[in-house]
Amino acid sequence: KPPLWHTREFYVYYVAFVVVLPYMFYAGYNLSSDQHPNYEVYKGQLTEGWLFGRQIDNSDTQYRGFRDHLPLLSLGMAAFATSPSNLFATASSRFRWPRVIPRIYISLSLSLVFLYVVFGNSLLIIVTLTLINYILARCLGGIPYVGPIIFWVYNVGMLLLNETYRGYRFAHLHPALAPLDHNRGIMTRWDVFFNITMLRMVSFAMDYHWKLQADRAPLTKTGGTSPSTWHDHPAPLTDRDRITQSCPLADYNIFHYWGYLFYAPLYFAGPIISFNNFIWQHRFPSTEVAARSTMLYGLRLAGSLFTMECMQHLFYAMAIAHTKAWSGLTPFQISLVAYLNLKFIWLKLMIMWRFFRFWAMCDGLEVPENMRRCMTNNYSVQSFWRDWHCSLNRWLVRYLYIPLGGRKYSVYNIWVVFTFVAIWHDISLHLLAWAWLICLIIVPELGLTFVFNRPPYTTHPYFRHFCAAGCVLNIFLMMIANLVGFAVGVDGVQTMLSQIVCLQGVAFISITMVCVFILVQVMFEIREEEYR
Repeated sequence: KPPLWHTREFYVYYVAFVVVLPYMFYAGYNLSSDQHPNYEVYKGQLTEGWLFGRQIDNSDTQYRGFRDHLPLLSLGMAAFATSPSNLFATASSRFRWPRVIPRIYISLSLSLVFLYVVFGNSLLIIVTLTLINYILARCLGGIPYVGPIIFWVYNVGMLLLNETYRGYRFAHLHPALAPLDHNRGIMTRWDVFFNITMLRMVSFAMDYHWKLQADRAPLTKTGGTSPSTWHDHPAPLTDRDRITQSCPLADYNIFHYWGYLFYAPLYFAGPIISFNNFIWQHRFPSTEVAARSTMLYGLRLAGSLFTMECMQHLFYAMAIAHTKAWSGLTPFQISLVAYLNLKFIWLKLMIMWRFFRFWAMCDGLEVPENMRRCMTNNYSVQSFWRDWHCSLNRWLVRYLYIPLGGRKYSVYNIWVVFTFVAIWHDISLHLLAWAWLICLIIVPELGLTFVFNRPPYTTHPYFRHFCAAGCVLNIFLMMIANLVGFAVGVDGVQTMLSQIVCLQGVAFISITMVCVFILVQVMFEIREEEYR
């Protein structure tokens, strides 16, 4: 379609942007002033800052942990970037069948040292839990239905037990082991980070299971052997090939397994890649990871970190939300606090994922980019989820969504998928509520897309505007769902809505819907520009 950027319609939209965005910044800054009546309520959440002569809102536990340990993580990154494993990666890329073992041995050794510094003797518990999964995979891999069911039961059950016992204590296992509890490392709650490891454990077990099933399948009509058993294997060229194409059977061993699970750059938060992908990239390093692109990515990461520092110094939205300092706020101000909370969550996750992705890139590994779009550049729940946590979405599609029947049963299996995602994040009511709210939004989106995304509807002159109106409702519902799951919980959202839904709030909501409608129109045109 012809571009709309220079039409009268879009010039009106530009005026709205010029007026609304600066006012939002001003209102957010004013709410965070030490002269505001509610400042006394939330000032205990603030600490000494270093920018603009202001305090910093470092009240978010997850990001505070990352920010405070950034020097240690950077030291680990430097150790990996200068390790001999990178020399193996460079040298091995010249050969058709490079030696994968030396590089993985070095990487595994560095990772174990780093993780011991972080978790102390708790690393013994982690190794034990992963060893049990490896034994189950080796014993039950290739057995239809039984193998996958046992893998899933063990891994999900393990998450529940980890949460129940908060990482266990050696003294509870046997009194003689009590001295081991004296060294639990820098981060005592190793179980908080183990959820990511659980995804890798399932990936190894299922990739090995499918490898055995493929090898036991009947020979091809030509009488040849399955290509995945050849020693002189052609190198997978694309990211998709590296995921779907099984490795040689010998690669599914305990050292490669632990090298994959404990790989320090991706251990704490991902992004997630499959076992097959990890091994293939060690045999045939990706050509997409170059020094120039890695350096530019590091600069983008630095820009994101500085943006977050500015946000934490200028807007105290997280502190206001944590202390529920809503008293006297207008519907607009309450909604702005909610929006800034979502922006903070998006930015903190993007920074953490970019940091660990940058670390992996420095080590020569290509992993998916998670935050592929800005949070405010999404109008579809499905697209939002695919772009928000891209690597987890790929994992879910491969190991859960497709085995459950894929698109044919999507209306049903999304409930299983998102319930698992909620339990995987944390076992809590507000996350289950988030999961089921997302499903309730996705189902009508799937139905309406199926019915109306075809002629004659798509050729109607006002089709774009009808879609934008539907997307406005979608965005409001997505914001509510994510506030429930990741910001203020069910009670917090109920309190916020009770103060917004009033006579004054009706006018605000009406104006907001018009602004979001304009935003959606710009999103549509951005997508059209990408297609062009």
